[in-house]
Amino acid sequence: MPPERAAGIVARCGMPQLAKNTLIGLPALLYNEHREPFSTISVSDPALRFPPHRIPSLGKFVKGAAQRITPALGGPVVPL
Repeated sequence: MPPERAAGIVARCGMPQLAKNTLIGLPALLYNEHREPFSTISVSDPALRFPPHRIPSLGKFVKGAAQRITPALGGPVVPL
């Protein structure tokens, strides 16, 4: 989730701020044999250790892992 969006959610929920130990996560879907999403995998870490410049590379990492796991669980092979 983009930091700006997370900050907006924090503000709407009445929380004081997005703290350095607020968790940020990057999920990717896993699909079943019917091409339906049925689970996710993700990486998460405190915002302090999840700088915005790392989000694209970590997102690609999680997506690639999901694309390798899905066929092992009977789902479709999706090109990397």
